[in-house]
Amino acid sequence: MLRYVMRCLLLCAAFWLVLAGPSEGAKVKVWYHATQGSHDKAQFKQAVVSSEGALRLSRLVKPLGGIQATHVWAMVEDKAGNLFVATGDEGKLFKVSPDGKVALVYTSSDSQILSLALAPDGTVFAGTGPHGLIVSIPPVGDAKVLVADLDNYVWSLVHDPVTKTLFAGTGPKGRIYQVSAEGKVSIFYATKQEHILCLARSADNMLYAGTDKGGLVYRISPAGKGFVLFHAQQGEVRSLLLAGTDIYAGTSVPIPRGARGSPGSGGNSAVTSLDKDGPDQASAKKGKPKKVNAKPVSSSNSPVADDGGGSKNSGASSAPPPATGENSIYRIGQDGTVREVFREKVMVLSLLRWHGKLLAGTGLRGQLFEIDEASKEKSEMARLDNGLIHCLYQRQDGTIVIGAGDPGKLYVLDNEFTRKGTVTSGVLDAKIISKWGTLSWKAHTPAGQCRRARSNLERLERRADRPGRRPGDFPGRPLFAIPRHPWHRQSADHT
Repeated sequence: MLRYVMRCLLLCAAFWLVLAGPSEGAKVKVWYHATQGSHDKAQFKQAVVSSEGALRLSRLVKPLGGIQATHVWAMVEDKAGNLFVATGDEGKLFKVSPDGKVALVYTSSDSQILSLALAPDGTVFAGTGPHGLIVSIPPVGDAKVLVADLDNYVWSLVHDPVTKTLFAGTGPKGRIYQVSAEGKVSIFYATKQEHILCLARSADNMLYAGTDKGGLVYRISPAGKGFVLFHAQQGEVRSLLLAGTDIYAGTSVPIPRGARGSPGSGGNSAVTSLDKDGPDQASAKKGKPKKVNAKPVSSSNSPVADDGGGSKNSGASSAPPPATGENSIYRIGQDGTVREVFREKVMVLSLLRWHGKLLAGTGLRGQLFEIDEASKEKSEMARLDNGLIHCLYQRQDGTIVIGAGDPGKLYVLDNEFTRKGTVTSGVLDAKIISKWGTLSWKAHTPAGQCRRARSNLERLERRADRPGRRPGDFPGRPLFAIPRHPWHRQSADHT
């Protein structure tokens, strides 16, 4: 009887050891990467991710010219196809000919040429900082300073070809000046904001202005009477785009250090630091902007807008308020209705309408986004090595030119896509020694436009003290296809 009991105990102990031994390795850890947030810690090379979590090949971007600068702030093109490029930190204006040759046109006494405008006769006007100059560069002849000491920064310029008047958005006093062809200067419109960062002029001669401090968009009549059309939930409206009867406004509040979309050294505003009194310092110091009420405001020859009182149109009221560092693109309709079409932890620095979609150049990771309002999908088109996309410009031949900063370069957005791309995920740690693994991939790969790829699942040993143990590779089978144009997740399972 004792022998029988001992034998049963030994069998139970052996059975327990069999269960206990491999129990650690029997646990299965599964990771799903099906949303955009799944790739927050991933590293992308010639690949992008959409808001729906789809991985795609990025657009090809080709360098244009050999401009040496820290920032490319603005671009305009004349009738002959010459592209004029405003740069900093050495205050140089370059001309890129249709065949890509670069020539230095003008060097300013200021460190930054921030804005450009083109007159019908081919004259280029350039606004500078930090001493507020407006320089006139005629097609033939020497450049001359048209206006000096126009506050500190001439952030934006718009030319009216009918009246031959130049409008200049300036800072840090939040004024819009009008400059006649003879160089006579007067205040066209004054606000209680700090900086007029962007201007846009409609076909009916209405002037729109985006500001820094309260994140306001003004609408101003040719007579100089204006009102606050829209108040963004962010404190800085950096870019405006007119598209038919609609207007798009992009914001660029500072991104906190370490936030998604920030390279980790963020904290600057949309405008790189120019001097201690620049708007980036003001933006960095202020917290969440106070909400102000907007009402129509009459203005005289040198008006000062009353930014308080009345009913406020803050737009997109049903959407939750943006988190710290989040910026948006708002579409303002002709009837005043507002819709938020984009929100991300990036700074929206430039906007362009292209093939029925909206392009947004951003910082601080140099991401170019494509926004399809019909499908409500947004996706990166390209990610530059440069940190900032200051400006986007469509040339007469339809080519899109990207003006980047940090460092300053020009790129042409190609219609083709990269031949291959790489997405390296963050570390996926099972917390135990992994003896096996598998991958599966859902993809849409059009016939004849893909090539097979192989993937190896790397096994990393957590116990480095075990002799003879090294990380090993498990030979993989073909898992998915890499197309030569964008592809997205569908029901097809390429495993």
